[in-house]
Amino acid sequence: SEGVFSVLGDILPLPLLSQALRSVLAGSVRGVAQAALCLVVLLALAALASCAFLVLRRQVRPERVFAS
Repeated sequence: SEGVFSVLGDILPLPLLSQALRSVLAGSVRGVAQAALCLVVLLALAALASCAFLVLRRQVRPERVFAS
């Protein structure tokens, strides 16, 4: 169980974002640009994956067309 959370902690940007939030609350902008860039990249990847999924779902497959 701990291994799963450790892997997710390495993949997800939560530590980076929480450090940027702490910096902002302390009156500094240290790490904010890096966190914003990380969020923009993740948003772009999510949008790309969503578009790819929609394209795959819109393809006409015979088993879907002739299903009863």
